[in-house]
Amino acid sequence: MERAPTLTVFRAPENLRFREWANGFVAGRAVSKGGLQAIRRRMGSWIGTAAEWRRELAVAVACGLFFGALGPFGAYLMGPTVLRMGYWTAMFVTGQILFGVGVRFALCQGRRWGQPDWFVLPLAVAVFAAPLSLLCAAVSITLWPSVVRYVQPAEWYGQVLLISLPLNVVLVWLRRGRLAPADPLWVEVDTPGDLVSRLPARLGRRVLCLQMEDHYVRVHTELGSHLLNMPLKDAIAALGGMEGLQTHRSWWVAREAVVEVSDAGRAIKLRLSNDLWVPVARSAVTRLREAGWLALADQSIERV
Repeated sequence: MERAPTLTVFRAPENLRFREWANGFVAGRAVSKGGLQAIRRRMGSWIGTAAEWRRELAVAVACGLFFGALGPFGAYLMGPTVLRMGYWTAMFVTGQILFGVGVRFALCQGRRWGQPDWFVLPLAVAVFAAPLSLLCAAVSITLWPSVVRYVQPAEWYGQVLLISLPLNVVLVWLRRGRLAPADPLWVEVDTPGDLVSRLPARLGRRVLCLQMEDHYVRVHTELGSHLLNMPLKDAIAALGGMEGLQTHRSWWVAREAVVEVSDAGRAIKLRLSNDLWVPVARSAVTRLREAGWLALADQSIERV
């Protein structure tokens, strides 16, 4: 049976479908349904869904109206109220667009580089708060010229950061289950065939474990990892009978990859030959012990 092509990579500037879509958009032509769906699938992995953006923009409008009516940071002295509400609403909507794109991309890149969200999020907000504070200052001074005598440049930044950081923490928490995996722009599309054949040659052919990330699977080898767009159960089936067990609902491990067992406290973890630690669910402990995995790992430790 002839095998279908195994690799489809999205490279935004060079992608043929993206160029066809862009050319058609500029020329006013309709976009094919398949091409548009492919673009949405790839771009939607980190840019977010339409429902998310509608919800977050609605929150921005509500916050703008509330802050405009409240008049924080002395803004209540600058009326009329309708003008204040318009200013705050415009700034919140603009900020949401800026942070919505910037923070999403920063979190995706952070995951790609192995950085936790709690570390990346405040840094991203701090960076994007700078241009927003400049915009707020420019618009405020245009509407109320006297404000320049009362607010220093550092205060504009501090006010924007004070509002933006907690708001973005809440929004990221609300969308956390839909955040993109670590490789937002380099994701292989699921195609039929053997799992190992879909890996880049630079990663070798020895699969150590599979890690579920949202709707994707990260395949770990001794030389690195690669992200595939497929469910974990399908990835396990595509291994072609390779000996291993699912140690956790998000992990599958090859038997030959286990070199150490840690049972510190009540949590059991497996250390693989690439020094990656894999969690073991309580429900899987009995199954692993019956299969001899834990005894095998203990013997390996004794030999060392």
